[in-house]
Amino acid sequence: MFFRELHEFSRNSLKGHYSGAFRTALLCPFMELITGIVPLILGAVLIARGTMTPKGILMGSHAMWALFGVLWGILSFSILLPIRCGVGSWFTALLGMEKQKRKYFATAGEFFHAVYFFGMVSFMKWLLLTPASVAGILAYFAFQKSIAVTESGILLFGAVQAVTVFIWTILFCIRFTVGLSAVPFLYLENPEISVFHAVKQSERMLAGHHGKLFLLILRYVPIMLPIVTIPFVLPNIMTDIILFLQIRMKEYAQEESVCLT
Repeated sequence: MFFRELHEFSRNSLKGHYSGAFRTALLCPFMELITGIVPLILGAVLIARGTMTPKGILMGSHAMWALFGVLWGILSFSILLPIRCGVGSWFTALLGMEKQKRKYFATAGEFFHAVYFFGMVSFMKWLLLTPASVAGILAYFAFQKSIAVTESGILLFGAVQAVTVFIWTILFCIRFTVGLSAVPFLYLENPEISVFHAVKQSERMLAGHHGKLFLLILRYVPIMLPIVTIPFVLPNIMTDIILFLQIRMKEYAQEESVCLT
């Protein structure tokens, strides 16, 4: 399906449902904003009372605050997970791509399995950022050291190499993250799928299609430049992306069945 046909199909799906799509699309950003504001407000209160200092918070010298940050992050992730899955399922059904209505997180076991599943996927993404973080830190200290040393050729060379590694690892992380775009929908289609199988299948499915996905998003950039227009085009972006991923999933399933026969 070409971009024009895809765009027209998603626009037709939104006709008569835009208000519902608008509310649904804003649900995740709104909840992320709420969960993000809570630590900021609490931190501001503690700083105002003199319990903590801004430098201590940034440097992580307050053990209790660091523990709170970890626990709050896990709680926020657990709260947002059903919402994200529900939003994805709602848009999939709107596009007519869902085979049948499913009830997600009907039991505590299903919920904790989903937390484990998406937690592992998020952990993989963060793990890939480790080399970039190390390279960035090494580059910073190498540049700082080269300023204070007369013979700084080796240090500058090392800093340049570290910057190069940083750039390439960041690009690889972006590519890997884009390759995981289909993972949530693979889970919604089959909640029993394993983490590594879903990651592997999503990467294979989107291999050679990263550019199309980027172009699909980039076409909305001019409209989003005023910033205030972003919430109003969010339903359009989500329907286009989800439709693209659902079509690619069906194409991949057909390709796999052909290979097996």
